[in-house]
Amino acid sequence: MKARHSYGAADLLKAEWEIALRAGLQEGSSRPLLLALVEIADGLITELGDRDGRADMTAVPHGVSAFSYGFLIAAGLRGQELSQICLELLPEAVTGVATRGRHAIIAAECDLQAFAELQLRTTRNIAAGAPNPERRAAKIEALGRMFESGFALGLLLCETSTGTPAP
Repeated sequence: MKARHSYGAADLLKAEWEIALRAGLQEGSSRPLLLALVEIADGLITELGDRDGRADMTAVPHGVSAFSYGFLIAAGLRGQELSQICLELLPEAVTGVATRGRHAIIAAECDLQAFAELQLRTTRNIAAGAPNPERRAAKIEALGRMFESGFALGLLLCETSTGTPAP
């Protein structure tokens, strides 16, 4: 399958730097979307904790951060204003990620080396604030799954919200 987009290191870095500005400017009008993202992330964290047999309550804020950060970077790549994202399409996008898989969605759109570097940098920064340093490697891995999930959801939802059919 040929990639629909070819997001490289420069694109990912630019989107990463624009996040704080975009989220800060749109906080009020984006509140329903951000709350929906927190709910989705919380559900994923619970699912991962149940599957791994070790729910870690300190992981919730870090997991929500990783998921949201991934989503916001993807929205930035698409040039999507958060206030313009259609919340009614959210369930369809969640199903799309579950059906296609987060890795397939990301691989179709991004330079995987650049994405891996961004993901590792992001999850290390988030995990640095974790109260349990001896479990940091496992936390980074779990945060990576959350970041990937948010990123893949952002790619699908923002593509659909702009009127372009999702792949």
